Amino acid sequence: MKKIVYSAIAAATLIIAACTPKTTETTAESTIKFNADGKLKIAQLTDTHLSWTEPEEFEKTYSQLCSVLDTEKPDLVVFNGDQLSDSFPNASLRNIDAALNALLSPLDRRGIPFLFSYGNHDCEKDAVISRAQQAALYYKHSSCYAAMDGYDSGTYNVTVSRSDGKGAALNIYIMDTGIWNGSGTMGGVTAQQVEWYRAKSDELKASNGGVILPSLLFQHMPVKETYKLLTPAKPGAK
Repeated sequence: MKKIVYSAIAAATLIIAACTPKTTETTAESTIKFNADGKLKIAQLTDTHLSWTEPEEFEKTYSQLCSVLDTEKPDLVVFNGDQLSDSFPNASLRNIDAALNALLSPLDRRGIPFLFSYGNHDCEKDAVISRAQQAALYYKHSSCYAAMDGYDSGTYNVTVSRSDGKGAALNIYIMDTGIWNGSGTMGGVTAQQVEWYRAKSDELKASNGGVILPSLLFQHMPVKETYKLLTPAKPGAK
């Protein structure tokens, strides 16, 4: 997607109350959890479009990112795709690593966990760096809590523990929505991803005493049904 704000950051915070009556067991590695007051604040950052060849734009992005982290103090950050710019067609692995290090270092320093999804611009870098190679650049950061055992590096789930750490109260799905398919539309979520999602949902439900575990889903491109909610407008209309 094209960036829609001048700094390429679209930030949103979500406050979720922990109210599920039953919880699944979590592993020792699952340390994302609700606050003592039973809430979780998520900052969703989308379309940063990093480019090491545009230092002024990067400085704006970096400044706003730090502002969001220090003002909102989120418990979790989700980078929801298009972290990399389309001005990176000939970037080397080292260029991309440097760009992501600059983006993610503020979270490492503050100890704020993050998850990531891929956007179409990230996926279009396959000629330079595969998605698996990109994932490795994220995984090496201490604040990265993305699961390595999902459907693939761009489609996975992570559970969030209760405030006391005893069992999961929330599940988060991350979906890879692919690249342009040549016909003017996005590839979208595949049937295989949907099959994985259904199996994972059933697994979480079974481990939660037969009760569906409340979940959120993050993906870069919205589902087509979203467009049914939009109202056509003439150019210049307010």
